[in-house]
Amino acid sequence: LARSLGENPDSAGPAFEAKTAAGREAPKRGPGRPPKNSPPAFKTAGSVESEEVEVTTGVSAFRVELTPLDLAVQRPNRLDLTPGATVALMAEPGPLSDALEQTFKHYGQKVRRWSWAQAEPPVFPEDLEALILIWPGAENNLDLAGRAFKAARAAGPLLTKAARGRTPWLWGLTFMGGRLGFSGDGPPAAAALTGLAKTLAWEWPQVRVRAMDLPLEALSAEAPLFIPSLLTAAGAEAPVELALPRAGSFLVPGLAPYRMKNIRVRHIREGQTILVTGGARGVTAAALRELARAGGPRLVILGRTALAGAEPGWMKDLRDEAAIRQALFNRAKVKPSPRDLAKESARLMAEREIRTNLATLEKAGSKVTYMSGDFRRPDVLTAALAEIKKTHGPIHGFIHGAGVLADGLVLDKRDEAFDLVFETKARMADLILRELAGEPLNLVVFFSSSTARFGRRGQADYAAANEVLNKLAQTLTGDRPGPKCLSVNWGPWDGGMVDAGLKRLFEDEGVGLIPMAEGARLFTALVGTPKSDPVEVVVLGPGTHWPALEPGPRK
Repeated sequence: LARSLGENPDSAGPAFEAKTAAGREAPKRGPGRPPKNSPPAFKTAGSVESEEVEVTTGVSAFRVELTPLDLAVQRPNRLDLTPGATVALMAEPGPLSDALEQTFKHYGQKVRRWSWAQAEPPVFPEDLEALILIWPGAENNLDLAGRAFKAARAAGPLLTKAARGRTPWLWGLTFMGGRLGFSGDGPPAAAALTGLAKTLAWEWPQVRVRAMDLPLEALSAEAPLFIPSLLTAAGAEAPVELALPRAGSFLVPGLAPYRMKNIRVRHIREGQTILVTGGARGVTAAALRELARAGGPRLVILGRTALAGAEPGWMKDLRDEAAIRQALFNRAKVKPSPRDLAKESARLMAEREIRTNLATLEKAGSKVTYMSGDFRRPDVLTAALAEIKKTHGPIHGFIHGAGVLADGLVLDKRDEAFDLVFETKARMADLILRELAGEPLNLVVFFSSSTARFGRRGQADYAAANEVLNKLAQTLTGDRPGPKCLSVNWGPWDGGMVDAGLKRLFEDEGVGLIPMAEGARLFTALVGTPKSDPVEVVVLGPGTHWPALEPGPRK
């Protein structure tokens, strides 16, 4: 299930061949997910709550729209926390953290403070009832995503235990312009905190989770003005994800139909070079085929799987993995274990898929170069990019499709699992863009995920990483003329990994699957939209009950 929600199983880096243990398997369907026919979970100012959920009739694209939320701001007489319990502030010294400390002490809480500079996760006291993660302003440090994850994981057992008698709190406060980064302001790395919070809201429904974005003014002497708004948002029935453009004002993200116009804009001319990660297999490969037919760009694809020359002759007439495993067993002088057989047959099948896809791309109209390597390593990636520039000249486009999953609940997820997923998506994209500085980029496309928009149990790392991609794309649009930027939050595709059982599970969750051919055609249409069109686009399959997927109110 988890892999079917990812965009592309072919991603670059050492961990692609590592056996990742991410703790116990994440439940495929968890508490807190609204039923298929539940109404939208909250009202925005001036809206009327509908009686029926809107259902997509085909593959549907949506833009994200910030809408006012009507919350009456007032200081509560008391907090729903145990008097004398501990509130942990993970924050740097400053007016906002000072104001919050004074506020919680006023209500009778003890306050402990930790710094983001600490590499090791905090050791929280047993009476912890609230964790407030305050991103250090405009700091664009991707390392802090892992520290936020570790802090949340350390606090989780104490917060969920405290929920037996109270409603503990977990806040993630960011400073991306008070508009959740949709205005292109603020550090993209901070969006990892938003993705993490949205996933924790599903995994810990008994905890009051909030991801709130404020303007930088909230870190100044104006900080006390924002305290009533923060307490109101935490205490009221409100969505998990909120924007506070100013004190006393709230915005909430929702989906609106994206009606594309002028979808034949050519941002890349025929023969110009596009750098692609993870495009030799899976969903990204299918999308590239349509792009190759439409424009004929030169594609330089970075992938994890090494191609060992031509396919062995003995495989010619073998069409499935079971037959290949049997042939490997029969040909072996020393009989391998079932595990080794499965690993080798999977490698051979992957190589076959890559060769087939590369040939199809060439036939569709693109010249293709495939490079394999351990591209999560900065030295390997930097060397590869230098070789590409030397061999192919200017790079005009970048499509980031690489991705890997290591699902597990936050309380069970290991550090290396989080790092694997986060680095493959977020850190690799950031490093590549830094290396492409000065190149005549006119197209940047990220394969993001609906997990970033809605959150999903077991995928805190994936939600955090893809939210960083979303905001990274937003920041790239700030200086015009610049590249066409697009971050597509794909729902699950109807690929080979989704069998009949998974289809039934998705149907039960109200999630429709995106047919491969339709998804690929829509990708090409999105790439051909004007630069002024939405940067973040959510794409859902037919039959998806999409309002029920949005992070709803948490009491």
